[in-house]
Amino acid sequence: MKHTCIDEQVVKCLQDIYSADPNHKFLVDNTKARSLADPWVIAHALRENAIVVTKEEKVTALNSTKIKIPNVCEKMKVAWINDFQLIEKLKIKFRCEIL
Repeated sequence: MKHTCIDEQVVKCLQDIYSADPNHKFLVDNTKARSLADPWVIAHALRENAIVVTKEEKVTALNSTKIKIPNVCEKMKVAWINDFQLIEKLKIKFRCEIL
């Protein structure tokens, strides 16, 4: 895994996220205790050509004012999957046994 830090390229990716759609600013909402990290996670994924793993579901309602990680990822052409898809992708197997 590469060492990632907040550098000029990541900051540029973050700026690109916010300039791509005015609604992206609603990804962060301090009044509702939403994570301030979400846009940074997407910016790092954009820079590293990585996949974002999230429990959030894409909002598909046309009249919704909500913005979720998958919506921003799709707009920015960043791949995203949920945690179950990550388990499948990594071929993790669980075993239950009685000792």
